[in-house]
Amino acid sequence: MSHFCALSASEPEQDLALAELWALSGVDGLGRVVEVPGPVDVERAAYVTTCAELLARGPTPEALADQLAVTRPTFERFRVTLLTLPPRPEVPSQHAIVEAARHVYGSVDVREPLNELLLVGTGNEWHFGRIVSRASKSYVAHEHKPYQFSSALPARVSRAMVNLAARPGDTIIDPCCGVGSILLEAWAAGMKAVGGDLNRKLAGMTRANLVHFGRPPWVCIADASTPWAKADAVVTDFPYGRQSPRTAQLYERLLANFPSLAPRLALVTAADVDEALVYAGYDVLRTVDLPKHDGFTRTICLAQVR
Repeated sequence: MSHFCALSASEPEQDLALAELWALSGVDGLGRVVEVPGPVDVERAAYVTTCAELLARGPTPEALADQLAVTRPTFERFRVTLLTLPPRPEVPSQHAIVEAARHVYGSVDVREPLNELLLVGTGNEWHFGRIVSRASKSYVAHEHKPYQFSSALPARVSRAMVNLAARPGDTIIDPCCGVGSILLEAWAAGMKAVGGDLNRKLAGMTRANLVHFGRPPWVCIADASTPWAKADAVVTDFPYGRQSPRTAQLYERLLANFPSLAPRLALVTAADVDEALVYAGYDVLRTVDLPKHDGFTRTICLAQVR
């Protein structure tokens, strides 16, 4: 049975959303609605908001209705939810829902449905299906952690980062943990997380943030350029040079050490480090540019030790 996933992201984050879907499903898609061959668990996702079993697709809600009139799906106690994504179609919401639902048989229950049906419209493309998995959006609470840092990654980006490199049950290391944004998302996504930072004050803030959300405060004062732990993946946000010094030599020294920590790497950097990654023994699997509103562009690199 074919399924589809809906992605909700701003234009600058769209490539990261597609990379997250690829990590979760193995499907390298395009657009904001991507068809996948089977169900995908998106509960821990940042940008992949929903996965649904495909019931119908077409250029208009009326085309969906024509298909559903033939297949005659039946669901007891169902509710239809409409999601429109850019470029948003110019179809009245109520009309779209009525057209999609008028050939679904069974009883409607908008308060406590047993079956949730999703209607997604984007441009001249409509998909309709039964929801099998949706994102919990638990990362939202982490935006209000007790200790913040001006250049820290947003919680949503941090969640996507850990999903790129690791799966539930894995252990990740963030050797430049700052105030713990990546560690919080790893724990929330079902992973174990260990952090290190040379800055004693930041390490203390990370511990406090982890404890605030009921997570183990596994953080130490450690030099990211020396081996000090083992894990399944390194997920980290490199110093940009705004709050801490950044040099090519520093990046090369850190990257040379990371293979001794873990075989997989998800890295945010403000510099081109592809050559240093290859020199350190990595194959670069994917890169994603993440522009910021102030013109500052970060690059996310996903790599694996050769």
